[in-house]
Amino acid sequence: MTFQKRGTINTFIMKLTLMRDNGGTSTMRTLDINLQIEAMKHETKARPISNLRTSIRYASPDCQLEESKKIAKIIPAAVFRKTTNGAQMSAYNGLVQIEVNHLANRLEVNRIKQEAAELSQTFAAFMGSGGHSVKIWIQFTRPDKTLPASREEAEMFQAHAYRKAVSLYQPVLSYPIELKNPTLEQYCRQTYDPELYYNPEATVIYMRQPMEMPSETTYKESVQAETSPLKRLIPGYDSFDTLSALFEAALQKAYQSLNELYPRLHAHSDEDLKPLLVQVAENCFQAGIPEEETARWCIAHFYTKNKSFLIRQTVKNVYMDAKGFGKQTPLSTEQELELRTEEYMQRRYEFRYNTMTTTTEYRERNTFCFCFRPINNRIRNSIAMNARLEGLNLWDRDVVRYLDSDRVPIFNPIEDFLFGLDVHWDGRDRIRELAVRS
Repeated sequence: MTFQKRGTINTFIMKLTLMRDNGGTSTMRTLDINLQIEAMKHETKARPISNLRTSIRYASPDCQLEESKKIAKIIPAAVFRKTTNGAQMSAYNGLVQIEVNHLANRLEVNRIKQEAAELSQTFAAFMGSGGHSVKIWIQFTRPDKTLPASREEAEMFQAHAYRKAVSLYQPVLSYPIELKNPTLEQYCRQTYDPELYYNPEATVIYMRQPMEMPSETTYKESVQAETSPLKRLIPGYDSFDTLSALFEAALQKAYQSLNELYPRLHAHSDEDLKPLLVQVAENCFQAGIPEEETARWCIAHFYTKNKSFLIRQTVKNVYMDAKGFGKQTPLSTEQELELRTEEYMQRRYEFRYNTMTTTTEYRERNTFCFCFRPINNRIRNSIAMNARLEGLNLWDRDVVRYLDSDRVPIFNPIEDFLFGLDVHWDGRDRIRELAVRS
């Protein structure tokens, strides 16, 4: 990091680290931030960023594209140099990167960039390499306009600065910030955004040097009464899955209630269809399913030629006469508890079963808890108490049952490490050579 005089204020020409993976090796180089910003505004003739964005359109959500691995990484927080002992920090920049990911289209990307540009603290805001995210850089420094020199101090400063940046920007942005572990090596891929926002005169945020790493905060969530009966009954489900579950439960309840009166009930008989339709429509009304959705699902389930009009009119008449919309769920008590338990667990926590330690591990979502930790009795009781605060009748035995089931995915640390290695086999069979020598 070099300094130059501008009037009476010492300012520095900031440099970034660019890292590129070439098979089993990686190369590093430093670049002036102004040159890097200019590089983001233009694309090379090979158009690697545009090709990546085109590939993403036709790729599955969980697919890892090889094109992305060929794009250089930009590390804004610090300058690194490669040594025999690995990468070492040579200078700290005080730049914090926050990310808004999983945006739907260019309109949402531009909206986030505009909202970030309205804050005077925004140093840079640009579209990510995939075209569905925005990276925002904010600059921090200590009150005496100095930055940490040692890696230990820089790590503590970066962690606290990241939290401050999230708390400052999240109320302003229309979409949530995806929390990342704020290490000094945090990076983003080289990108192409001719309309990126860059303000080298952005307001620098002053922060005192912390003496320790921040403690992990607990999850706090305000529970509001949901007005939609669909979301209240099965929160967190997509509308299609919600309607499907509620309709099938309403249909099953109708069959059970009518089988006592009509033991030989046949759904496709004109004589039996009418009472069944009335009962299904009443159950759907009480479950809070909208009239049009009830009619569409009934048509799809009972459809034969010339019966579409009959089904719609029957459903319409039942909805006009019935009372108590959305007051009663067709789900059994056990079904509703299981569905709400699974939704609560997946919304609040991430779980995995470690096959090496034979323990279940967890971390809370939407918090600064980035590492998985083993579950003990204290955590189980906390999970149950948090659920009861949300109105979910969940006991510790229910939590244990969930954690000891196949709802928790299996995690093998060795496999995870090996599959994460970006190393290609050179074709030499070293195991056979070792076996021959022994």
